[in-house]
Amino acid sequence: TSFFGIDRKAIIKNSKCVFCDVSVDEESFKDELSKKEYTISGMCQKCQDKVFNAWNNNNYKTLVNCSQKL
Repeated sequence: TSFFGIDRKAIIKNSKCVFCDVSVDEESFKDELSKKEYTISGMCQKCQDKVFNAWNNNNYKTLVNCSQKL
């Protein structure tokens, strides 16, 4: 449940993003897969895009920068 010392489930329950702390609503996701990912990771659409684009492009420095915002 804890992600970098953050209670992911509590953050999701409060409709926030675990990375950037923005408010999240269902309409903000581009597809059903992204909505499902939110229930797993707690990342908003913008953070999902950053993380998965960086991962797919082997740009691990971006991944580290994302996690440092926590």
